[in-house]
Amino acid sequence: SGEPSWALGPVWPRRRAARVDVRWPCKRQKPASRADARLRYTARPMPASAPMTAEDLIALLDSEGLLGPPASREALRQSVFGARREVVAADFATLLFRRWRETGGLALGFMAHDWRFGHETDDIIEEFSDMLVGEPLTMRQTAVKGPRIHVRLATPDGQGRTAVVDCSEEGLGDVVAAVNGWLVDVKASKRLYNLPTSGDWNAVLACTPERHAMLLARGALG
Repeated sequence: SGEPSWALGPVWPRRRAARVDVRWPCKRQKPASRADARLRYTARPMPASAPMTAEDLIALLDSEGLLGPPASREALRQSVFGARREVVAADFATLLFRRWRETGGLALGFMAHDWRFGHETDDIIEEFSDMLVGEPLTMRQTAVKGPRIHVRLATPDGQGRTAVVDCSEEGLGDVVAAVNGWLVDVKASKRLYNLPTSGDWNAVLACTPERHAMLLARGALG
């Protein structure tokens, strides 16, 4: 497995690979006209944007407030990139992990855990709550029974209910999916996004869809 390396804990079975169904019928395309063919040859190619560098990514994280108070940015760059300057998809999460480790960046919206998180935290719901301060949803973990987490949900209007999250398939990914569903239900401004990583671990960013789209457009997530 890649960076970071944690001891494996026998909490849940390894995730299953998703099956892809390729049996959907494809709509046949109409043959291109001569005019279409001419346009294809005469249209000017769009200029390619310059690839993001290590310095660009660190500057972007700084400008977004994700690196916190000033620290040695050069030491951070060296620890992740070394002599490499090009950015790969996992660098965003790896930089934030090196800066904050598992839970030091919760207030900024960042979390990292082994996907079998049960041996790293006793209350994953509390950690997600710390990432989502200000959203119109209160979450409280009430019990853990095997791979199932029981959660009490409440909204500012006083409505509440109990939900059960089954983590036996994707581990932390199952919890992310459940919390996102609850955020949609209450029309919250933020969502949880799984970040690309270089190993058998998960990194999660809580932010608005607009911020996530900006990070994608800038090439920060690969």
